[in-house]
Amino acid sequence: MKKLLKPWLSAVAIIVIVFTLQGCNVPTPEQADDPIPELQTAVAMEFYLGLTQTAIAEVVEAPVVEEPSEAEATVEQASEEPTPELPTATMEIPTATAIVHAMNAGEPGWVHRWFYDSDSSSMAQQKKAPGGDDYYKNLFERPFTENDMLYHPDIDIQKSEISSDPNFFYFSIYLEGTNLEGNNLPGTYGAEIDSDLDGRGDYLFLCSEPDQAGWAVEKASAYKDSNNDVGGYAPSSAESSSSGNGYDQVIFSLENLSDPDGLWCRQRTGGDIIVDIAVKRSLAGSPGRFLWGTWAFGSMPDVGLFEHNDHLSEAEAGSPYPASSKYPLKTLNLTDSTCRETFMFDPTTDIPGMCTRPKPTATTPPQPTTPPNITPGTISGRIFWDYNNNGVRDPVDIDYDAPRVFTLWNGPCGIGSTAFGSVTGSSFSFTVPPGTYCLGINSTEYISTPMPIQFNVSPGQNIFQNIGFYYYLG
Repeated sequence: MKKLLKPWLSAVAIIVIVFTLQGCNVPTPEQADDPIPELQTAVAMEFYLGLTQTAIAEVVEAPVVEEPSEAEATVEQASEEPTPELPTATMEIPTATAIVHAMNAGEPGWVHRWFYDSDSSSMAQQKKAPGGDDYYKNLFERPFTENDMLYHPDIDIQKSEISSDPNFFYFSIYLEGTNLEGNNLPGTYGAEIDSDLDGRGDYLFLCSEPDQAGWAVEKASAYKDSNNDVGGYAPSSAESSSSGNGYDQVIFSLENLSDPDGLWCRQRTGGDIIVDIAVKRSLAGSPGRFLWGTWAFGSMPDVGLFEHNDHLSEAEAGSPYPASSKYPLKTLNLTDSTCRETFMFDPTTDIPGMCTRPKPTATTPPQPTTPPNITPGTISGRIFWDYNNNGVRDPVDIDYDAPRVFTLWNGPCGIGSTAFGSVTGSSFSFTVPPGTYCLGINSTEYISTPMPIQFNVSPGQNIFQNIGFYYYLG
C-alpha cells in the first residue's frame, strides 16, 4: 500500500508546489502582457519534473512541515543559538537531626493518689452528662460534640493517677474507650499543676494524638503561665471577660528542646485505654508539693484561654444538661476535666479547684439543726475487704476492722464547702438534715469503691454505704 501511495503523493506535491508558485506570481492588470511570470512558471515546472525518482521518494517519505512564519522563524533562529553552559552543583537534601536523650521516662510506679471522674457513658444515648460539670467552677464533663451531642468515649476521663520516681512525675489518664479502629486516640490529653497552691494553674503539659509505639517527645508540649493570670481575678470562678493571656510561655516543644528529656507521652498498651504523661521534675520547677488535675480535648486547645470560664460566657460555652437553658454544648465541647488532687501534702485550708477537703477540727458530728417539722435522715456505712476488687460488697467479702477517718461535707463533691463532721473507726454514721452531701475517707490504701461519694438525702431517708478496700493475696 505504501508503494502505491508514493507516486500519487508525489504528483500531489508537485501540483501543490506549482500552484503555490503561480499564486505567488499572479500578474496585476498592468503586468497581464508581461511574459516573465509565465516563463518563471515554466522554469519551475521543468525544475520539479526533473527531480529523480529517488528525490521524489525522499520528498514523500519526509514529514510535511509547514513553513514557519516570520516571527516563528525568528524564535527558531534564536533557539538554535548555543545555550551557555551553567555551572553544575550537587543539591544537598537536609536530613532530620536525631534527638539525643540523656535519660528516658521509666514506668509509673506506686500510685501516690488516684481518683475517679464522672462517667458519661451511662447517659450517652440520652445525650447528656450524668453530673460533674460546673461552668462556674471551671469543672467540665463534656465528652460530646457541639449541638448534636454525639458521645466520644476517647474524651471521657474515668480515672486519674499520679506516681513518681527521682527524675519524673507520671500522670496517668484512664479513658472510657476509643473512637477509631486500632485503639488510636485522635484527641489531646493533659495534666495541669498548681505549684504555689493558690488555685491557679502554673504549668500545663499536653500530649496530642498519642500512640502505642512507646514513650516519645515528638507529640508532647508544655506551657507556663509567666504572669500568674490563669484564673483571672478569682481562680476557678467564672468571669467570662478576663483579659488574661493564660499559658503564655512555651517551655517544651519540638521547636524548643532546651532539655530534650523534659516531657514524654504515650498511649499505654494493654486492655485499658490509658494515656501516660511523664514530666521531668526540673521542667515543672522541681516542686516538692502541688495540686494536679487532668484534661481531655477533642483537638489541641487554645492554651491562652485558660481558665475557659474566664473567656467564654455560659451561653457561648453551652451546657451538657438538657434542663439548662444553655443546652446543648456550644463552643466548649469535647472537653473533660477533673478537680485537682494533692501531691505530697495534706491541705489545711480549702484551695479553689481542689478535690480533697481539709481535715475538719471536729472529731464528732455536730447535732443536726433540722427544723422541727422536717425529719432528718442518716448516712452510715463501713469498710470491708473486697476479695474480687469490684467495689461492691459480695457474700464472700468480710468486714475490715481498721480505723479510718470519714469526713462528711455539705454540698456536692468537687465544690468547696464546709465540713459537716468526721468520724474515726471502721464504720460511720451521720444524722443529717435533707440535702446534698459528700463523703470522703482519709486512707493511703487502695480503695475499690469510687470515692468521694455524693449523697442526696430526702427527709427521713436512711442511706447505708459499704466502702471496699483492695484485697491482696500473699
